[in-house]
Amino acid sequence: MQRRKKVRMERTHLFLPDAVIVMKAEIYPNQEKFKELYQKKEHRSELLIQIRKAIMQASLANETLHSRLCMDAHGEVWYEAMERPGTSCEICEADTDWKQLVAMQKKQPFDLEEGKLMRCFLIPRDHGVTLIVMMHHLAGDGKSEITFLQDVMSALNQKPLTSKPLSILKQSDLPHGTGMRLPVRRLVRVLNHAWKKEGTVFGKQDYLRICDAYWGQHKQKIADWIFTVEETEQIRRIAKQEGVTVHTFLTTAILKAYGRQAEVSYAIDVRGDARSGMGNFVSGQDFTAAYDDTDSFTENMKQIHAVYQEKKLDVRNRYFTLRFLGALTSSLIDCAAVQTYTDYDSEVGRTIAHLLGYDAKQDGVSISNLTGFHLSGEGDDYRMRDLLFVPPMIPYDSRLFGIVTLEDRLGLTLHYREGEIDGERLLDQVAWAVRQGSVKFWSEN
Repeated sequence: MQRRKKVRMERTHLFLPDAVIVMKAEIYPNQEKFKELYQKKEHRSELLIQIRKAIMQASLANETLHSRLCMDAHGEVWYEAMERPGTSCEICEADTDWKQLVAMQKKQPFDLEEGKLMRCFLIPRDHGVTLIVMMHHLAGDGKSEITFLQDVMSALNQKPLTSKPLSILKQSDLPHGTGMRLPVRRLVRVLNHAWKKEGTVFGKQDYLRICDAYWGQHKQKIADWIFTVEETEQIRRIAKQEGVTVHTFLTTAILKAYGRQAEVSYAIDVRGDARSGMGNFVSGQDFTAAYDDTDSFTENMKQIHAVYQEKKLDVRNRYFTLRFLGALTSSLIDCAAVQTYTDYDSEVGRTIAHLLGYDAKQDGVSISNLTGFHLSGEGDDYRMRDLLFVPPMIPYDSRLFGIVTLEDRLGLTLHYREGEIDGERLLDQVAWAVRQGSVKFWSEN
């Protein structure tokens, strides 16, 4: 195992007050396993013990989850292998509403120096357990958390696990022809030079100040919806028949419910097929779109798909954020969050916060789709269902939709700030738009 790996393009997550990816799922034994467990006096405890063991095994199989973050005197941050693997993943039992639990836990800063990159909570149910996984973004992206859940289910079903290294995305991994243009390179040089003169290196106390300031002013909420197998299959069939993606279908429903033109931000997976380890491999792609009420749902879907496909052709734009972050001085990236959320102020700080969009008007929508997964087989003792994915709140958006499909049931969440929108109502309208779009499509065809 390589002992140290440098944090670079994932550096933005280091000082953000909410850099936590949340997943919620139900784990339950099959009928035969259920009978076996319930013959025991402490059947509920036995199930919790088995899931705890599986979580620990999954943690040990992923290098990321037994690494800690350490900062040197120059402000560079490194992943460093822990001397005692297996101590990094916190596992607790809980007896509360999962959304209340998440809201409470988000306010507790992660102890990254001690390798505390993940928290797991087990909420016992009559016939299974609700699993809540809260993972710091420096442990990986949404698909990395899926990797972890796959390992949990494999361990629970007594299948072998493979050790997976911590994966770091480097500038050299990005495609040729996606480099920054000359004016941007000059801007980066000017910023780095100006920041070198200032010479500020931020640390843990600055991070804690950010968290105190942010959570003293903001309250976040989660709305969720899980579509049936039949509804999920209808969405897939319509998207395929019209030559668009499920992602486009859902974006159309979101924009219809949103009711006005919006800047739409897509999270784009850039990991490729070769990487199996946990890490951050997400870039972004933005485009502007609106739902036209004078047209059908199908026509809107085609138009939105065409707008995105045209934007997608600009490959340089797709990788711009990663190139830009990779070229900045590390502590200058940290400065954007410190400038935004505390009383710290500098001219360079205001500039970088603006360039990263931290001061942007938050009236768009961000959409992250992890696509579909099967985490257990027909003959397995334990199954997982009703998976939900909640993306972290980002500085430049306060309406974040998370999409994931498990065992042919699509789960949709909306992560939003209380007081800014009626999130429950908006998500209900999205679900209604999905159903309405499906019904109209079949009536027209």
